[in-house]
Amino acid sequence: MKHRMNQIFPFALTIAAVIVAGAACGSSNNTTAPSVATSVIATAGSSGQTGAINAKLTTPVTVHVTNQNANAMQGAIVTWAVVAPGGTVDSATSTTNSNGDALTHWTLGSVLGTQTLHATIVGGSFVSITASAVAGAATLLAKVSGDAQTIAGAGNTSAAMVVKLTDALGNPIVGATVTWASTSGGTLSATSTTTDATGKAQITVMTASTARAYSITATASGIAAVTFTMTGS
Repeated sequence: MKHRMNQIFPFALTIAAVIVAGAACGSSNNTTAPSVATSVIATAGSSGQTGAINAKLTTPVTVHVTNQNANAMQGAIVTWAVVAPGGTVDSATSTTNSNGDALTHWTLGSVLGTQTLHATIVGGSFVSITASAVAGAATLLAKVSGDAQTIAGAGNTSAAMVVKLTDALGNPIVGATVTWASTSGGTLSATSTTTDATGKAQITVMTASTARAYSITATASGIAAVTFTMTGS
């Protein structure tokens, strides 16, 4: 009996070794590589927005992050950085949700034109998001030239009376309506004009048949009016 047990024991050890080796081999084959963020893109509507300077864009900026298998990546860190000429975001970083999306709210800077925001993931991949910054609300209508003229004779035309419409930072307001009126006669070249690319609008005035002092006002919606004077002799 002792001799038979000595024969069985080595065989049992061999079987156990095979089982352990097989288990180890199977474990190695089932190892899954960790998910890594490899791509980031801006979602529709995030880039190309237009907003007023120093104001938050209406639509949040959103990016979509995928892993090495092109699947949505949850839990990826996105770093947001505003590129010159300025502006701010409400958070320097955000984390992707179960759909692989992360967002931030972007407040534009004070410079007109194209502004840029970068969204970067670990590893350095990034996407550029742009927005167009336009002037803010009109706050000031100012005389530029043409005030206090003296025009000799009836039926003669003045030099241009020019106004400029700007926002709180002095940026020109383009395409706004300026309304003109005279309280003392004369013929205006227009009663309504539109501000040009520099925020300016203008008219001329033809003198009446008799000598008089003229008062011509320019107004824009919600803005204090300005008054030009002119003397017709």
